[in-house]
Amino acid sequence: MFVGSTLSVIIGLDMWISVVVSAAIALLYTVLGGLYSVAYTDLVQLFFMVVGLVSLTGRNTGRLLSHSKLNYDPLTAPTTLFYDQDYRKLV
Repeated sequence: MFVGSTLSVIIGLDMWISVVVSAAIALLYTVLGGLYSVAYTDLVQLFFMVVGLVSLTGRNTGRLLSHSKLNYDPLTAPTTLFYDQDYRKLV
C-alpha cells in the first residue's frame, strides 16, 4: 500500500492504479527471479536494517552517556535518567 501511495504522489496516478502497478511489478519480479530473487531482496533489506539499528543504537547511547547532568540512582530510575535532582527535564 505504501509503494502504491508513493507512486501515486510521484507520478500523479490514482492511488488504486498505483497499487495495482506496484503489485504487478512485485509479482513479475518474483515470478521471473524465483525464490532466489526474493531471498536476495530479503538479505539486502536485512543488511540495511542491521546498519540502521547499529548506527541508531550507537548514536542514542552516546547522547545518553554524554549528558553532563546525568545522575543515575537505581532506586529512583528511570526518572533520574531524564530529570536532574530538582526535577528539571534534561532531555
